[in-house]
Amino acid sequence: MYLTPEQSKNLIKVFFESVENDYLEKFNFLTKLLQDDDWSFVIKSHSLIESLVTELIVNKIDTDLKKVVERMPLHGEISKISIAKTYNLIPSEQIKFLIKLSEIRNNIVHKYENINFTFETYLSTLDKNQIKNWKEMLLWEGMETPVKEILKTKIDKSPKEAVWIVLTKFVNHAIVETNLLKGSKIIQNEADKTTVELLKGLNIQATDDFDNL
Repeated sequence: MYLTPEQSKNLIKVFFESVENDYLEKFNFLTKLLQDDDWSFVIKSHSLIESLVTELIVNKIDTDLKKVVERMPLHGEISKISIAKTYNLIPSEQIKFLIKLSEIRNNIVHKYENINFTFETYLSTLDKNQIKNWKEMLLWEGMETPVKEILKTKIDKSPKEAVWIVLTKFVNHAIVETNLLKGSKIIQNEADKTTVELLKGLNIQATDDFDNL
């Protein structure tokens, strides 16, 4: 595999521009998300998560399978998350978070009376062990200390903001990982083209040298 210095520079530039554009688009969405009521927050977050997980999978496996993957549930025995786990596309700590948010979404989306859902009310229904699991899910081991300290101040007083922070971490991971997957394919294609051109040139040179003997 061979890339010219110019190709390498251009590909790095394209990668960072793509990541930046994705960040700006998703950050605008996430900012508006915080202004929603908790029910809308959960529904929209779930939609964003499904979209990002789908993009991760299809860029890892095959973009032609996008329609098939889109129809799959987010979590379950045969699901987007089960595929993502198989290919190690998402850290296990974040997977726990995605599954929990998906479970909450599934519990509130089909009944009109759940439209007044709030995280405070939801947490009030949990026992001590469930609350412990909830906090561990958000404050996972290995999380950066500054983020963890902010989360500790939000978990009890502003649970939606705490969920938003962890959601943002997943979005950041998904954006970078998806662009790396896209970039690796582009790099491979460009390298293959360059290698073919080099081989053609070597073949011509070898033929000319032979003719001059």
